[in-house]
Amino acid sequence: MTIKDFIKSESFKKIMYTIGVLLILFIIFQMGIFIGYREAAFSINWDRAHYENARDPRSIFAPFGRDADDMNPHGAIGEIISVHLPQIMVQEQSGNEAIVLISSTTSIRSMRDQASTSALTIGEQIVTIGTPDEQGQIHATLIRIMPPQNARGQYRSTDIRNK
Repeated sequence: MTIKDFIKSESFKKIMYTIGVLLILFIIFQMGIFIGYREAAFSINWDRAHYENARDPRSIFAPFGRDADDMNPHGAIGEIISVHLPQIMVQEQSGNEAIVLISSTTSIRSMRDQASTSALTIGEQIVTIGTPDEQGQIHATLIRIMPPQNARGQYRSTDIRNK
């Protein structure tokens, strides 16, 4: 059997198919490792930047330290507590604070309408989605300003219809 005959054979096709499937599985596995590494690096850097002093028993902030395991490195949902453009600080319901960086490519929306950075004021409820960096900050891709909620945490239908 010559090499040309072997390349045209059914065995060669099966070998190439198996190698292709294994290569695709390897690429998917490597992507999972890469994404997991980025999330772990974000969590560690955020922890160092924000909680190092709170965990020191001699610190004046020691009573306020909490576990940062519930952090979401790709977004934040909560109330704006500080606006110093191009960055805003969001306090989530869990008490965690996230620094969100705004760029010229960030889409800011209020319901269905496009909004500007002037709509981002202290006390506004927002949902933001973005990409984490090494300092534990979120580079916002999308910021959505949410309508006010009633005492039960439900959105008021009149505010939603008027927007």
